[in-house]
Amino acid sequence: MLYEEVVLLVSHINFLTHGLRKVFTEREVKKRSRMLERCAEYHSHIIRIALEVNELHKNITGHMVLAWAVSIGCIINQFMSMSVSIADELYCIPWYLGTIEEQKTVMFMIMRAQIPLTLSAKPFGNYKYSLYVTVVKTAYSYATMLQNKT
Repeated sequence: MLYEEVVLLVSHINFLTHGLRKVFTEREVKKRSRMLERCAEYHSHIIRIALEVNELHKNITGHMVLAWAVSIGCIINQFMSMSVSIADELYCIPWYLGTIEEQKTVMFMIMRAQIPLTLSAKPFGNYKYSLYVTVVKTAYSYATMLQNKT
């Protein structure tokens, strides 16, 4: 919902800037003054909408980021744990009953399965608990800083 509201505000701003460009191309003073007055009123309207959007989202957005970080942290930890558990499962099967070639294959699979699988987020690196902690600390720092400024 926030995305759509911001896109709408950007559209309003684009419309306003287009109108402002046209104001001083008008040669008639009265008409130009009316156009500028309408632009000023429209600018006030945009500001009111932006303030309303801010009021609607300022409390919930921080909670959404925190909930997202917790959710991703839990999901990724489960994914990493399950990927490492493959090594335990491979070790528990009767691999020793297989041929030498099969035993080698299982050994290589165990070696690879001991390295956890990960997912990554582009400028942050791999998703893991430390990323979650970093997101929470940063969000808290920003929230504290913004709280002190207002």
